[in-house]
Amino acid sequence: MATLYYITSIQDEYIYINTTQDFNASVSVHLKLLREGKHPVEAIQNMYDKYGEENIIFCSVREIADNEVVSKKLAYRQKFSLMN
Repeated sequence: MATLYYITSIQDEYIYINTTQDFNASVSVHLKLLREGKHPVEAIQNMYDKYGEENIIFCSVREIADNEVVSKKLAYRQKFSLMN
């Protein structure tokens, strides 16, 4: 099973949607990269730099079967009209 999750901030409209096998580990990696100013997704790094760590939201949305990862991720991105 994989976890579908998103990253956003209270003040921003940008939502980053992805999947992971280990949500807590992914959050730790994202935060490490953000703190170092090295996150590969520029929009997330900009949110972090502008609003601060205390305003970044990491949210686990749902568990999905491994064979549905691509289709569910794309469906959620389309639902929010995002491609990241």
